[in-house]
Amino acid sequence: MRMVLNYKKHTDLAVQMRRYLTQGLVLPDELAIQCLEVALLSSVCSIRGYVLDGFPMTLKQAELMEDRSIIPMIVFELDLETVEILKRGLVDKMNPSK
Repeated sequence: MRMVLNYKKHTDLAVQMRRYLTQGLVLPDELAIQCLEVALLSSVCSIRGYVLDGFPMTLKQAELMEDRSIIPMIVFELDLETVEILKRGLVDKMNPSK
């Protein structure tokens, strides 16, 4: 999403995204998938691959990806205890270089 907003800021997609984001709203799934499609067109993704961190989060998002033939080759699920996540977040917050 940042790539679209930063490097494709004059496109219709970026304009639509800003309408939601400036109001503090979450992007609709369809716009998020369009951003993903734009990002996947990048040669970096084709050559080096990509990581979708925390996406898809819903069945609808997964179905939209499938409809557009965006099918991950490898899926990881990292399972951490809530306390461990909070500890790591606190350490990151206290480290200004992160």
